[in-house]
Amino acid sequence: MRKLTESEKNNRSKLTPVQRGTIERVIAVRDKYFKGRKASGSFAKALGLSPSTIYKWETYLACPSRVVLNTIIDTFKEINPDWLLSGKGLMDKGLEVEIPTTKIRRKDAVGILEAELKQRDVKINMLEDKVVSQQEYIALQQEYIDALKKIANIN
Repeated sequence: MRKLTESEKNNRSKLTPVQRGTIERVIAVRDKYFKGRKASGSFAKALGLSPSTIYKWETYLACPSRVVLNTIIDTFKEINPDWLLSGKGLMDKGLEVEIPTTKIRRKDAVGILEAELKQRDVKINMLEDKVVSQQEYIALQQEYIDALKKIANIN
């Protein structure tokens, strides 16, 4: 995940954790299917959207609508709808099955484990964001308390 600019951090802080998670999952879908400099443009074209819409998500200026999320589900059949909408489960439908106890190919096992690690990274990022949001809220509350104390001392 790339480092956010100050402007993006500011935009991101204005969104709810659910909105931030939705944006990050949508960007993960884009990254799964499209690579390189033109990834956002290709993703936008596949969804029938303008590249500027994708840019707004990338910079946390807007959050994808439910209609767009349904379009992603319809367009990219391998994406697990529960994961896209709520963050529960794995990104790929095919990886939701239990790993059989019989011998499996090493390549398949590695793919499953890599997908699980990627999911955990997304969840860790979301939790870290939640901690930052809580810290910001606590700091604002402390400023409010300090202001009230000053007012009380003046009177």
